[in-house]
Amino acid sequence: MDRTAGSAAQRTAPGRPASRRLAAAAPAIVGVVAGACYSSFLAAGAVGSRLSITDSYVSELGVPGQPASAFFRATDLAAGVFIAVLAVALGVHLRPERRGTLGFLCLAGVGLASIVDGLRPMPCTPSTSEPCRRHIDEVTIFAQLHQGHTVSSVLGVLAAQAAMLLLGASPRVRRSWPRFARASLVSGVVLVVLGLSEVPLALYQDVGVLERIHVLLISAWIAALGWYPSRARSVETPPVRLHRGAARVGHLDGGNPRRRRHLLPLPTAGGRRAGRVRG
Repeated sequence: MDRTAGSAAQRTAPGRPASRRLAAAAPAIVGVVAGACYSSFLAAGAVGSRLSITDSYVSELGVPGQPASAFFRATDLAAGVFIAVLAVALGVHLRPERRGTLGFLCLAGVGLASIVDGLRPMPCTPSTSEPCRRHIDEVTIFAQLHQGHTVSSVLGVLAAQAAMLLLGASPRVRRSWPRFARASLVSGVVLVVLGLSEVPLALYQDVGVLERIHVLLISAWIAALGWYPSRARSVETPPVRLHRGAARVGHLDGGNPRRRRHLLPLPTAGGRRAGRVRG
């Protein structure tokens, strides 16, 4: 069998294009699933939760004894795993510069923090229990640092803020997908403002609204980030146009590839560069 025909048949094998399309769509699928798991609180009403949307923390849904608390802890774990996988895959595949690498490392930190949230849930619900509120909220900052779930939640939000700002400022991301870079910077700034706004509201009402907004913002950003490999424009250098007389290089070099190094760029009137043969 002819080798040329065999290689052509191998290139046109029906399984190859499908596998390549699946590999290209994998980051987008992982991103969407991670975002959906990260914002699983949207299903709270459907599973029978009676916690107040305005007064309760999202983490209260995973407190043991709450309706479907195991479901919310499981989605925290799943979200963390998918986010970490997405961060590692994008960081290894895209090989960004320093800011991009730090951004993906921070994104992996978001995933690790979500895993810890699922493994160490809040012990009680401060929105419905006064003793719990005094134990969790109405204590000093140093006392809160001994609460594992509080620490992981705060670190997760800080990591998300840093990831948004770093990837938004990454030269490669700005060059390959400028719209996402701008949206990432804006999202990072908004997330910082929301985080600072939650501090004075922690002892009062409506803290749940702001927390749910910033969780949704992080979820949407993660889902959008999954599309980065397929949406990013490839940055390629413009092709070099050769002089008409040098188009057929084989006739100029006598078929000897070593002589092709004598092809030199030649400026033309249109500003492009052409090639000529040095005698």
